[in-house]
Amino acid sequence: MRAARGATEYLRSRGQQGTDRLRTVGYRQALATAGLPMALGALRALRESGVRVPGVMDLVGFDGIEPAGFGVPRLPSASPGKREIARTAVSLLLNRIDAADSGVPCRDVVIGQRIVVGERSGG
Repeated sequence: MRAARGATEYLRSRGQQGTDRLRTVGYRQALATAGLPMALGALRALRESGVRVPGVMDLVGFDGIEPAGFGVPRLPSASPGKREIARTAVSLLLNRIDAADSGVPCRDVVIGQRIVVGERSGG
């Protein structure tokens, strides 16, 4: 559990640092992060610099985990199909093991996702 907490804090601080760096080039209208911890770090940096979220800046995370709905503002998130990812990964791995000697090439697989709606700006 300690390692997970450390990783979460690292990602949150990276989100905050990355967003702080954006100030040097000027903010845009939206920011997407790799996950909730980074989004929370970005949210903190935006608030500390006086940028309203939502309002001036829209912010979205990628992972679709439930705690995103408990933040203020409630952050939207792209939620990958985790069960489909797991099923597909296991299926591809088993196929690869079965065909280990046949030289089956690697392939790309696209898995769908859904948007978990959060609060939006008034525009």
